[in-house]
Amino acid sequence: MLLISLAIAGTPAGFSSGVEGQRGFGPPVLSEDGQHLALTRWDRQQLWDWDLETGNLLQVSTDRGAGFAPIWNGEDLLFKAVGPAGQQVLRWSREQLEVLDQGNQVGQPVAWGAGILWTHPEVLLYQEANVQKRLAGVGAVDLIAPDPSGRFLAWDDEAGRLYVRDSGGVPLALDRTGQGSHPAWSSDGAFLLHSRGDRIAVVQPSTGSLVMVLSGRDPAWVPGTHTLIYAQVITGADLGPEVVDT
Repeated sequence: MLLISLAIAGTPAGFSSGVEGQRGFGPPVLSEDGQHLALTRWDRQQLWDWDLETGNLLQVSTDRGAGFAPIWNGEDLLFKAVGPAGQQVLRWSREQLEVLDQGNQVGQPVAWGAGILWTHPEVLLYQEANVQKRLAGVGAVDLIAPDPSGRFLAWDDEAGRLYVRDSGGVPLALDRTGQGSHPAWSSDGAFLLHSRGDRIAVVQPSTGSLVMVLSGRDPAWVPGTHTLIYAQVITGADLGPEVVDT
């Protein structure tokens, strides 16, 4: 954690030229074996693979959006990027970059069961090993969230309304208020959240009921619990006139 903190602060920490000293970094993503760290710029453009054992830092992509939602799937780093060839779903396998899909509208890849899943116009594409399957689509959606059991998928439509369904069933609208994105399941699948700006909505998928709406951003579930952590912006008006800035 010390090395990560140094890197974010702009200290070289073994980085190659052009990485240290920049304005900041997006959230780092640790591989499952704890040996590699995916790093992106503050604006989610470009992506690097940092080998924590050897200290080697390799540039994975210079494309826009490459660091928006990268995930590790075993030893592979999966991500979506927008480059000269348009939108692409890519896989980085220890110094080799492979294009899995491309088009005018493809979504972020996610781990699902023993394979990976992403949206493609009109369909969902599921790939396990080198076999690809087509599933019923969810529309023009960038981010989808499989539940922990692997039975259900959640997503926000273009209007920010939250939906959930099994792999091929009829979508069930859980939150029609809109303005939502980044759906995330609790570890046991009992609750589902989505957020946009300073609004966080928590829904119970089994009943379709809206449990609570919070004021905050960047929410995350604490693994193995129903505890939610999030950031909240506090201004001088929130603290009151008796607080004086010294």
